[in-house]
Amino acid sequence: MVGPCLDIIVASGDLEAYAIRAVVECFGYLTRLYPVGKPSDLVGILSGKQALAENILISCHGRNGRILLDEIAPKIAARERYHNSIGASEVREFTELNGQTVLCTGCDTGRRSLAQAFLSCGAGTFIAPSGCPLGSEAVMFAVEFYFCRGVRKLDEERAWRDTMIFDSRFNLFKRFSTL
Repeated sequence: MVGPCLDIIVASGDLEAYAIRAVVECFGYLTRLYPVGKPSDLVGILSGKQALAENILISCHGRNGRILLDEIAPKIAARERYHNSIGASEVREFTELNGQTVLCTGCDTGRRSLAQAFLSCGAGTFIAPSGCPLGSEAVMFAVEFYFCRGVRKLDEERAWRDTMIFDSRFNLFKRFSTL
């Protein structure tokens, strides 16, 4: 039997993504890791040119409702359309999803504008923190959420609700859905 699938997009930083990947694979998830070296990599991943799993994790840093991208060399940056971060307007320009649940770990990415951008581009659900989780709280939230989905076999909304109960600090993680 094939387990649930999770595509992990590493938009900035990487330790968080590797920690989550290691744990969810213990839960039976099949994972694919997509490191983002430059903004056009993120565009290529989210553009709909390849089928993505039903669960997408965007592991990143965030600020003011934007997904922060790692700094790149000026010569490479000069050839890129986007720089430093991706927000709602940019997401609408290139993203094409098909009902996936998107969990974004970046601080302050749980703003309605970014969520609506992902939903308008085909995501079924967008979950992200509306503030700044302390330490590794984003890792713990993701691990508990994927445990509820993959091991306990809960639907996405119930998994989110049960994860919220797990720790009161998880109330930062907002859920936006078209369902």
